[in-house]
Amino acid sequence: MRGLAAATLAGVAVKLMDDALDRRLDEAGGRENSAARLGESVTAYALAALALGAAAEWRIAVSVFLAAYAVGMAGGLFGRLPSGLLGWQEAALALALGLLAVGVRGMGGSLLMVAGAQLADDLLDRSEDGEWDGAWVWGLGIPGASLGLALVWLAAAALDLPRSLALAGGWGLVQLLPLKKEIRR
Repeated sequence: MRGLAAATLAGVAVKLMDDALDRRLDEAGGRENSAARLGESVTAYALAALALGAAAEWRIAVSVFLAAYAVGMAGGLFGRLPSGLLGWQEAALALALGLLAVGVRGMGGSLLMVAGAQLADDLLDRSEDGEWDGAWVWGLGIPGASLGLALVWLAAAALDLPRSLALAGGWGLVQLLPLKKEIRR
């Protein structure tokens, strides 16, 4: 139960931070996300969720957050970031910190589950014209992305089943949160 709480709260933190980064993009697409509703407080809520997740089970919360950070860099591996590093360098740093903090099994399982969650999100998200929004789905196609999702989650389960179940449950719970809504014009 603590693992599920940690995974869910870390997932909420990741989602809030992602919404903060995507606020303008979502608004341009006619969607209001949690960052638009929470305003400048969104970062504080994200940090509170991460802290509560870490209090429940720090290894899961930390590895989920760092894995999500690394996976999030996949879209901009060669772009220069505000830190001065390239995206792939920040992703590698996040993975290295995760490996030091929780080890290969813990970080590997979280990385596989987060990559699977990204694939699942991409498969679930459709733009209004029915096209698939997710870059991974575009690259792999729907059958390839579906197979990839099954394979990465099976690999994660083989690596660390209890962690994988907690992360899958946490992802499912985060999906139930009403964080985005269409803007009425």
